[in-house]
Amino acid sequence: MSLVTGVFSIECSNCGTKRDFTPSDVDFEVASSTEEPMGTQTGYQWEETIECEECEKEIGIEYSVYEYPEGAFDMDEVKIKGGKELSRFGYEFHDAPERDEDDSDESDFDSEDFDEEDFKTK
Repeated sequence: MSLVTGVFSIECSNCGTKRDFTPSDVDFEVASSTEEPMGTQTGYQWEETIECEECEKEIGIEYSVYEYPEGAFDMDEVKIKGGKELSRFGYEFHDAPERDEDDSDESDFDSEDFDEEDFKTK
């Protein structure tokens, strides 16, 4: 599973040539991990320097994404030197958690097993 979805697009500031990146074009790496009140904040980063296909000018990209709490998008930051951002990736941190075999299923719950008294607070 990839951290990013969709397409990230930039434009060369010198000649206006557009360049698209798909999830298979990038490699985000864990850049930071810190413990916070709601769990771990993880920072992912992808850095790349490319040459414009049209004018051969260098374009530098620094793309950071933060997950906090675990499994949730926190924020992102994109810095581009020699170009401008047209669109950002979407993010997907985790697949839905798998249930343990011994976890109960909603179909296991039978409301007839409880009296109204069971739901009152004391």
